[in-house]
Amino acid sequence: MTISSIYEKPTGAKAQNVDWITDTTPLQEASTIIIQVAISSSVILEVTLDGTTYDSINEGTALTADTLYRFAIDVDDTMTFNIRTADAAGVTITQCLIKESPVVFT
Repeated sequence: MTISSIYEKPTGAKAQNVDWITDTTPLQEASTIIIQVAISSSVILEVTLDGTTYDSINEGTALTADTLYRFAIDVDDTMTFNIRTADAAGVTITQCLIKESPVVFT
């Protein structure tokens, strides 16, 4: 089992409704996307699994600034994953690591 890094960017400003991932690695079949993120301001983060429709994570509650969060999302190779914020002020990423961990069936 290999865990592959999809996106690593330790810092950077992101505008409203701009996808964080621009050079994604194709998803593997039956995987878990692991997101570890810290941001500079309290905003709601959104993810897409189809490249078009975005849903908020953390039950729509804004993440607390300067706090490290970790989320796991189950995906398959038919999905198109990305992450963004819809906050008009955008956000500065202080840490972001997104990895894909293949599911092993036994």
